[in-house]
Amino acid sequence: MSSDKDPIILFISSYSGGKGGHYYSLFTIANELSKYYRVIIINVGNVEADVLKKWTGEIYFIKSTGFNFKLVLSSILELYNKYQPVLIHSFDVHSALFARKVSYKTNCPYVVTKCGGPPPDKAGMMWRNYYPTFKFQTVFNEDDYQYFNKKNKNKYLAQIKQRVSDPKKLYEDVSVTEIADFFKSDNYLNVVRIGRIGHKYFDTIVQSINLVRYLNENGVASKLAIIGYIESEDCLDNLRKIATEHVHFFTNNEHTRQASRFLKVADISIGTGRNFMESCAFGCVVFAPVKNSKYPALVTHENFRYFEKSNFSERVLINGNIDPERDVKKYIEKIKSEELRNEIGNKMEEVFYAEFDVVKAINGYRNIYKKCIKNNIYEDNIIDQLLHSIMTRVKIIK
Repeated sequence: MSSDKDPIILFISSYSGGKGGHYYSLFTIANELSKYYRVIIINVGNVEADVLKKWTGEIYFIKSTGFNFKLVLSSILELYNKYQPVLIHSFDVHSALFARKVSYKTNCPYVVTKCGGPPPDKAGMMWRNYYPTFKFQTVFNEDDYQYFNKKNKNKYLAQIKQRVSDPKKLYEDVSVTEIADFFKSDNYLNVVRIGRIGHKYFDTIVQSINLVRYLNENGVASKLAIIGYIESEDCLDNLRKIATEHVHFFTNNEHTRQASRFLKVADISIGTGRNFMESCAFGCVVFAPVKNSKYPALVTHENFRYFEKSNFSERVLINGNIDPERDVKKYIEKIKSEELRNEIGNKMEEVFYAEFDVVKAINGYRNIYKKCIKNNIYEDNIIDQLLHSIMTRVKIIK
C-alpha cells in the first residue's frame, strides 16, 4: 500500500495481558496522526493487545518472550527497512528499548511517550528513581512533567495530555443493552466504574462500592456496575464479599471491550485516567479516587485541576479543599437533584472539549516530530542503555 505521506512507526509493548488505557490512547492518537502521516503500528509482547486488533491500517504483532530478543529486533529491523520511517514513536518504556536499538543501528530519530503510572520516584522499589533517559519525550500528566523537567535530562520534553476521541460519536450506534437491563429501573441512579479488577485499582473499586452503599443508606437509590477485565481472582473474591445487592460485576470480554460505551447509560462515573476524560465527554457526574479515603471525591469544573495533576488517579491526596469523608453529605445534596446533576455534567462535558479532546494534541506531536527529525544526531549513554535493557528483560521474563 503506497502513500504520499511520510511513514512513521508507532511502538507499544504488551507483556501484562494487553489491557489498559494506554492502548486506547495509542489507537486514538494514531487515528489522528494518520491524517498527516502513514502510520505503521508495531505491537511487541507475549500477547497481542486486544484494542489494537481493531486497527484497520498497517499493523504487526511480534511475539516477544524475553528469550528471543535478537529475533524480535531482527523482525523490527526488517519492517524498518521495508517502510523507511522518518521517525519512531514508542508509547511505553519497554517498547522504547527496541526503538533505542533500531535508532542505534539506523540513526532513525525516536520519541518516547510515558503514558501513565506514578513518576519514577514513586514507582516500585526495585526501579525507584530510575527511568531511562530519552532526548525527546512526552508525558500525559503534570506530575510526570514536573519530575522530568526537574531532572533536566531531556533535550525536549512536552506534556501533551489530550488522548481521547469523542466517545459519543464513536459509540453512537453501539448497543448497551446488557448494562441497560441492569439499570432498567427509573428509580435508581446509574453508577459505573470501569477499570481492571486487580491490585492496582482495588481501592478505587472499594471506594465506589462504599459510595453506592452510602447513597442507598441515605435515601438515594443507586446501582453500581463494575466493568473490568479480571487481573486477580483473589481481588474479585474480596470485592464480592463487601459488595451489596446493588452492585454487579461485568467481566466478560463482551463487556470489557470498548467498555466506555456503557457510560451512555450512566448518571455517575467513578473515573481514573482516560476513563475520567471519557466520562466527562458523556456529561456524567464524575467522581475520582482519593488516597486513604473511604469514598471517592466529586470532581467539578472548579476543582478538576487538582485531580488532573495526578492523572485522576489513586495518588490524589486529601487536603483542606478535598476530603470525601468530610464532604460526602454535600455530595449527596448535589447529586440527588436531577437539575444539579445535569448542571454538573454539562460543565464537565465542556471541560472535555476544552481540555481532553485528542484533536488538540496533534499539533504538539507534529511539533516534537519536526524538532526530533531536525536535531537527529545519535547520542546515547551506554550505562543507561544497559540499565534500560536489564529493566525491560526483567519485565518480559517476569
